[in-house]
Amino acid sequence: MTLPLYGTALLSSGFHGEKARSVVRLRPVECSDGRQASDFALVKTPEDVQRALECNWRSVFAVSDSSIASLAPKAFEGRFIAVALKYDYLGDGDVLGFDHSSRKFRTLFRRNSAHNSFLVTERCNNYCLMCSQPPKDVDDHWILNEIKESLPLIDSSTQALTFTGGETLSDWKDFIGVLKQCRDLLPATAVQVLTNGRAFANSQIVDAWKDISHPKLMAAIPVYAAVDHLHDYVVQAKGAFDETVLGILKLKDRAQRVEIRVVLHALTAPVIAETCRWIARIIRRSRRVDGTRKHRFCHCERCDALDGSHGLSRGAGESG
Repeated sequence: MTLPLYGTALLSSGFHGEKARSVVRLRPVECSDGRQASDFALVKTPEDVQRALECNWRSVFAVSDSSIASLAPKAFEGRFIAVALKYDYLGDGDVLGFDHSSRKFRTLFRRNSAHNSFLVTERCNNYCLMCSQPPKDVDDHWILNEIKESLPLIDSSTQALTFTGGETLSDWKDFIGVLKQCRDLLPATAVQVLTNGRAFANSQIVDAWKDISHPKLMAAIPVYAAVDHLHDYVVQAKGAFDETVLGILKLKDRAQRVEIRVVLHALTAPVIAETCRWIARIIRRSRRVDGTRKHRFCHCERCDALDGSHGLSRGAGESG
């Protein structure tokens, strides 16, 4: 079952001041030590609401029906958010972004999930044919600010985080700052950054990346073909292949961790053997071609809907 990760609150109250958005971390009612301004008591029954009041919680997040929501304005003068029962998967340590005026919220981090990712931006300098989230020309810098507020609230035992986009390095200076936060706050967390790699052709950017010095930081970069015209066509950007390859080589020259990815579809599957050979020859130290999660370069999976899928089997055999 797919979890609803965003929606509109049934009710909210107590949000004042100039801020348009808040980052919220959910905590159990019994939590009394180390409360932060972003912490909200998570309640699911009328009894939970009463206990939260008795424990002097000034911020409450209710997951229940409208009966609890109707109690809050009369009995509670602090910050209050109520959402529908379909969000009852929310638990201790989960982090959400909340817009005050629209009451819209997004689940940013789930403590009990092994797969947490932050959207950094919807802007991108590629326009990939198969992109599930085509780029938008918008000012969404607020997302980076939201991430900066969220990182101090994330459980330090988190195994992995992914940053995705858009192109994550669109605002590279601010994003490098976010990665430095990860280094300082989450040094044991594996941090994966999905990027088209073109920004790394700029030595200033790749040097700034190297200077982060996070031991588990990795750039995940797609290469769609061994020739420029096909890669550039897939990403709909002339010159992208040259910038991406140069960026990868500059990262490896600085001993940075790189994951090479190939998305298989009707254009890339028939030439996968050539692509794998090229990667094996030119970028031998890259960790893996992904999309299959198989260490080493490539692993044959079913591509029944793809014309020329025989190329996948050939590529797997020749590059393994």
